[in-house]
Amino acid sequence: MTFNDPEMFYNYCRMYPETFELLLSIVGPHIEKQYCIRDPISSRTRLLICLRYLASGDSMTSISYSFRVAVCTVSKIISETCEELWNTLQKLVFPDVKEENWLKIANNFAIKWNFPHCIGAIDGKHVQIQVFNYRLSRARRVIESAFGILAAKWRIYRRAIIASVSTAEKIIQATVCLHNFIILNENKLSNHYRRYTHVTTEDQIVNGALQENTRPFVLRNKDNSAYQIRNYFATYFENAGALPWQWEKVLQNDF
Repeated sequence: MTFNDPEMFYNYCRMYPETFELLLSIVGPHIEKQYCIRDPISSRTRLLICLRYLASGDSMTSISYSFRVAVCTVSKIISETCEELWNTLQKLVFPDVKEENWLKIANNFAIKWNFPHCIGAIDGKHVQIQVFNYRLSRARRVIESAFGILAAKWRIYRRAIIASVSTAEKIIQATVCLHNFIILNENKLSNHYRRYTHVTTEDQIVNGALQENTRPFVLRNKDNSAYQIRNYFATYFENAGALPWQWEKVLQNDF
């Protein structure tokens, strides 16, 4: 299936065969087991088991039937492989924490979303925005879209993750790394072959572990500078930093 039917392989693992081979070359040496009494499960199969579990959202029992491997072995493979995916990919797919990179991100964010001095988007689910600025609502879509793509492609997020806390943490770390790894590699392809951001009709409705956070966000310290920063942004967006088309969008409630 890897080379005879690339489309089927993509649907099975959420990545092209070429991307899988590259990923295997990076992670494979770290998940390969030594011979002991009998032949070990190959690194290729171990990676396939992990990817299929993350991509399908099937139970470990179902995965064990598909690969003819004991459930306890599947559980161990998923835990170990997710951990290695995090250990080996994080430095490749996440920017270094240094001023130069943050300034570059902030500059790109300002150009694309007209929101200055922003070094990235984090959870935009805990705040309901109606009387606030159109620009903030527009910018916060970035993180919602990221989570939407993540949950649509890795269906492990469509249900409660049945695993220990430590394994669940590894699963989350692994999918985030895989998310960035695949996007970085598909960016090298022409638009016709980019598939990671494609969402099918089936994927458009996601009912699972990523849910709206309905708990109100409360600042313990009323003098927190966040209030002041928020007001600075509001003043800027409504005056010097206002955009010609912004007021029309706001008046039409076209968020």
